[in-house]
Amino acid sequence: MKRKMLLTALGAVIAIGSSGIVFAAPATNPSSMGMTQKQAPRPGSDAWITARIRAELSTAHNLSASSVQVTTNNGVVKLSGALDNKAQVKQTVAIAKSVKGVRRVDSTGLRVHA
Repeated sequence: MKRKMLLTALGAVIAIGSSGIVFAAPATNPSSMGMTQKQAPRPGSDAWITARIRAELSTAHNLSASSVQVTTNNGVVKLSGALDNKAQVKQTVAIAKSVKGVRRVDSTGLRVHA
């Protein structure tokens, strides 16, 4: 009798294992375990657009990215700050316009050092 029950149980385990059914623990939320997770901005969001423009400005040749402030609201980018010449202003505007998700660039806050 015990042998028959053992063989039946073994057969059930083999049948379940070979059927492709996988039993797993439910996914856990990191915050429920006391962990925090920094989320990156979504591509195309205002935060992502601002971060992308800042990154592009920081790698641009002959341009001081720290001289330019960037804010984005509903895809409209506002640039402000002082640059060395008009070519840098044009370059800054072109970089901002090249970022995906930018609807319009307001460069009225950019000026050339006197």
